[in-house]
Amino acid sequence: MASPAETLHTERLVLRRFAPDDDADFEFALELHANPDLARFIPSAVLTTREDAAAWLRRIDGNTSPGRGWWCVEAEGAPVAAILLKPIPFSAGYTNAATEDVEIGWRATSTATGHGYVTEAARAVLDAALAGGLDRVVAVTDPANVASRRVTERLGMTHLGRTERYYDASLELFVARSDRSA
Repeated sequence: MASPAETLHTERLVLRRFAPDDDADFEFALELHANPDLARFIPSAVLTTREDAAAWLRRIDGNTSPGRGWWCVEAEGAPVAAILLKPIPFSAGYTNAATEDVEIGWRATSTATGHGYVTEAARAVLDAALAGGLDRVVAVTDPANVASRRVTERLGMTHLGRTERYYDASLELFVARSDRSA
């Protein structure tokens, strides 16, 4: 199966892998994870110390495989967002060793929202994943996270309703399939 490239390009953006030893990526990780919306919807993702940021960069670097992992999204040479494509953890009681669901997700700095960067970058990763052989990619959002829900809509993902299948939480589930049907 082919997979999304390590570096992707759109009309306005460059999506590249994070570099755990790069000072700019380190500072960006701190800024990205200080977004109040991230704290509101994914409080466990907030990074409050330099040690937290360094550990996060090491962890995501260690979880990168061809076509999976995290991309740092740059606009005009500056990091603005992050896109992830990774296996999504099942909730307790839902684990099925025969299947693996793959999740697309995103995070943006508070100053980068409203410019379409997340949608444009997520489109590049989603299209590459589906063209590369994945039959299905899911996204989950907190029911109150209207901004993320709008991204899924702009991506053309199908809303399948509320689920408790992932993250031991009640979330809204969206799916994209390689044939673009739900």
